[in-house]
Amino acid sequence: MGRSSAPTGRHRGLLLTLALGWWWGAIPACCSTLVLALYAGMPLHWALLFACANPLGFSILAIGYRAMVMRRDLRQLTSLLFYVQLCFVASIFDSSGALIWSYTNHIAPGAQLPVWQD
Repeated sequence: MGRSSAPTGRHRGLLLTLALGWWWGAIPACCSTLVLALYAGMPLHWALLFACANPLGFSILAIGYRAMVMRRDLRQLTSLLFYVQLCFVASIFDSSGALIWSYTNHIAPGAQLPVWQD
């Protein structure tokens, strides 16, 4: 089976954040992540915390572009390098959701790597 090329909720949220602002990307990402977590059987208090992971990463992107006046079209090398560095920092904050997911599903630390490699 091949993977779908349709954008996921996280990708839609990222596009909305970069195009329209943080609120436009954070609210749909938070809602979709919360529904996913509850559907998977995560306890409510952990699901609410888990739902904040994607908006936290989006906030890094929104604050970075707000603080530094940089083009978002990625046509120049400087704007592309800025975007790559900003995405790296955002992914560190965003990965907090993976730690919550692993903890609530009782996944052993050694068993996490094969899951992320898929």
